[in-house]
Amino acid sequence: MRFLRVIVSPGLFVLFAFALAMPANADHKEWLKYFSGKWTDENRFWTESGGWTKVSETRETELLVDGNAIVDKRKTSDGQTTVVVLGWDPSKKVLVETAYTSGGLTWTATYDSISDNSMSGEALVGSPDGGSAKGRFIIRRKDANSFTVEWEVKTSKGEVVKGDGIVSRK
Repeated sequence: MRFLRVIVSPGLFVLFAFALAMPANADHKEWLKYFSGKWTDENRFWTESGGWTKVSETRETELLVDGNAIVDKRKTSDGQTTVVVLGWDPSKKVLVETAYTSGGLTWTATYDSISDNSMSGEALVGSPDGGSAKGRFIIRRKDANSFTVEWEVKTSKGEVVKGDGIVSRK
């Protein structure tokens, strides 16, 4: 159950793909600038073994290195903390997200599909017990002050974990 409580965070940025050739109207710096600031999240996740669980989260996101990366510090309602780095890889034309949680969970997402209002990509999740999961993260911009997140991963043991959330600017 520890793995499931913590996996909510990737879905928030959830977690949480960009095409190698980004559309002319999609700018990675605009997305990174959009994410900067203070946010609150209301998330839920589902597992075959545990059903639905809700988790709230706060986050503070700072735009860095000339607008090419952000550092996102998060805290969940159950006391877990997470640090997420999301940055531009110019050689692959993708945004890469790497995260670490106080519970020992990690994930890396490569967003290779991006438009003005959404982005998605493959995610690899590692759990503290040595297990892993693979799936997709999707982010959809609703407006200037909110976005939704969706994720679905399959663990190395074959279990499906999925979730969604709404993230709102404070």
